[in-house]
Amino acid sequence: MIKVLLETPYSCVVLCNQAAFNLGVEDLNMVSGEEINAAGSYLVFLNGLVLGIHRNPHRLGFQLRRLRRCGRIGRYVSIHVQENLRAVNLSSDGGRVCRPLIIVESGQPKVTSEVGSSLMPERLPALFWLQLSSSISFVFSTFVRSRKVYGRLTTSCSRD
Repeated sequence: MIKVLLETPYSCVVLCNQAAFNLGVEDLNMVSGEEINAAGSYLVFLNGLVLGIHRNPHRLGFQLRRLRRCGRIGRYVSIHVQENLRAVNLSSDGGRVCRPLIIVESGQPKVTSEVGSSLMPERLPALFWLQLSSSISFVFSTFVRSRKVYGRLTTSCSRD
C-alpha cells in the first residue's frame, strides 16, 4: 500500500520532460520576462528544475494524469498545480512516500471488487501498520548508512 521511492530511472525523467513539452510547455530559454510574468503563465517544474511555462495549467495537469493512468509516463510521477505560486510541479525523484488513490470517474470508482475486498476495514489496520513499520525501518536504516558514509550521525533532540 505504501511505497517509499528510492531512485527514479532516467528514462522516467526523460519521458516526463518529453510529455510536458509535447503538451505545450514553452521552453524557458525561448520566452521573454514579460511572458513569464504574464497573468496566465504558470512555471512548470520537473524535480525542482524549471522546464518552462504553460498558459493552461489545469489542462496540462489533466493531460499528464491521463498519460500516467495509461502508462505512458511513470506511475509514481506526482502532478500538482499550485494556484498561489502559479506553478505546476512534476515530481519523479526518490525519497517520496506514495500511497494509492481511488480514481472516480462519472461518480463511479474505477477500483475492482478484488482490490476493494483486500482493503476491508478489518484487514486494513494490520496491513497498514505492517507496511508502514517496514517502510520506516528501511528508510531509517538507509539514512543511518548514508550518514556513516558522509559524516557522523548527529541528533539535537533533548527532552526536558
